[in-house]
Amino acid sequence: MPGQSQPDLDFAVPGNMTIREMERQMIMNCLREMNGNRTRAAERLGISVRTMRNKLREYRQEGLNVDDDEE
Repeated sequence: MPGQSQPDLDFAVPGNMTIREMERQMIMNCLREMNGNRTRAAERLGISVRTMRNKLREYRQEGLNVDDDEE
């Protein structure tokens, strides 16, 4: 339509990384930066602590080493 601009969707994705992989990397990096504090990491990422807990549980079930005291 005239007068409407299209969003610029040209961005670099590292390698062939999926959104799921990028999300996991972002969560784990943020946890490291926050010295393992899930509450602060969740706040920084704009997600709930419950979502953080669920994501970490999911990563453990996938066999990833998640430094977490719960469970």
